[in-house]
Amino acid sequence: MMEVNGLFISFAIGIVSSYLGSYIYLRFQLPGVSLIKKILIRLFRIELDNFYNNRKESEIDFEKELKNTRKLKILSVRASKYAASTEDSMKVNWKTLASAQILVLNPYSKAGVKRALEVQSVARPEWHISEFAEDIFHNAEKFCIRDKVEMRFYNTSTAFRLIINDMHAYLSGFPENRLGKEVPVYRFCVQSDTYRYLEKYFDEIWSESMAYDEFLELRSKIQKNNPTYPFGIDQFL
Repeated sequence: MMEVNGLFISFAIGIVSSYLGSYIYLRFQLPGVSLIKKILIRLFRIELDNFYNNRKESEIDFEKELKNTRKLKILSVRASKYAASTEDSMKVNWKTLASAQILVLNPYSKAGVKRALEVQSVARPEWHISEFAEDIFHNAEKFCIRDKVEMRFYNTSTAFRLIINDMHAYLSGFPENRLGKEVPVYRFCVQSDTYRYLEKYFDEIWSESMAYDEFLELRSKIQKNNPTYPFGIDQFL
């Protein structure tokens, strides 16, 4: 678990009202706290630039911004929308883009195994958990063929998915036992304090995450010595 340091505390203070409001709404939806919920969501909306009911709605605006942004930071579980070349994937303008930092979940961490089991139970019961790890690995391979991309892997659960470009930060939740694409998305403009807090939060996780070469080494060890993955992976972590 990451240490709670001054940077994280300042981030938490900066968006506590915003995230707590969405947290209550997304995770509990308790009618008994309606007044508190209204107050928190009102505070939340002070810096809110736009709201989308789900990720698909947000992708319409975000894809337009991908054509012109020079900066791209993604904190996600798999980031498959950006690595794939399928018809419904996001089209990144690699000519305009100066740099991209992609942070995805280490599937061999305890948090990675937990999320894989959640995805399996909610959406793909026929799916073996090892396919989750391979999906993340193959997405990483696609990113790393580009010299503008830095790729790293985080090991602990995060509360949300975060995408940052020159113009906006897009924030959405990772609710347990529910697919991330189903939850609302909140957008903050680059001039807002929340945008700056979110970028600091991303940079903090980035600094404590696993490099691509380290991930490849870990993957090789597990594949060689642990054919029953995910069981018994603690010895490698």
